Amino acid sequence: EQCIERMAHLDICQVYMILQLMAYPRILVDKTPPYVWSLNTLRMAESNFANPSYIHLCRHPYACISSMSEQAINRDWIRDHSSSTPPSALDQESSEPSAFVAGVDRFLQDVNTATWDTSENLWAKGNATVMDFFRELPVSRPKFNMQYENLVRHPELVLQDLCSALNVKYTQSMCNPYTETNIATFEAVGQASATDPHLLKFKAIDPKSADRWVSVEVPR
Repeated sequence: EQCIERMAHLDICQVYMILQLMAYPRILVDKTPPYVWSLNTLRMAESNFANPSYIHLCRHPYACISSMSEQAINRDWIRDHSSSTPPSALDQESSEPSAFVAGVDRFLQDVNTATWDTSENLWAKGNATVMDFFRELPVSRPKFNMQYENLVRHPELVLQDLCSALNVKYTQSMCNPYTETNIATFEAVGQASATDPHLLKFKAIDPKSADRWVSVEVPR
């Protein structure tokens, strides 16, 4: 926190320069998913860094959209607050318990559909923005399209290809990102975090997660 306070008066280029100096000789990696929703933000990497490399990790839309929808709203919170709503507010024709439950179910279905639609639009926009950005880059610029499903099924092969493309030495530890030391880097600083809350619960790469999209139910 003290470090962040000291950087408060610096511009973004100066902050990245300090982070690179702190990381050296390691490579600074900026993993910020919301960047994909702004083409201008992605373009800033070209002006702020010398010879940056890019990795685009893409997952099946059903699995990704479902995960985004689940994180978008706390369904327990909705159900708790909905249950305190008078039945008449949900169904004016009847105050029977069955009508009330049906009203809550309709409400939750509407919320599910709305969050799904929003997440679907974000997924489509983000991936389209990355593809547009990659088309703008010089042919010589290192860029790597990585399929999530291939990564979790064959992590060693995919990571070896990635390291080769980025001219980075491959090590076996890359296939085990959930060690105690690595997990510590995922944890939030203070109260803010963009980390998937489920990430801290994982112990190893699960190849079964490649097929998660198969069981997803689209709320329509």
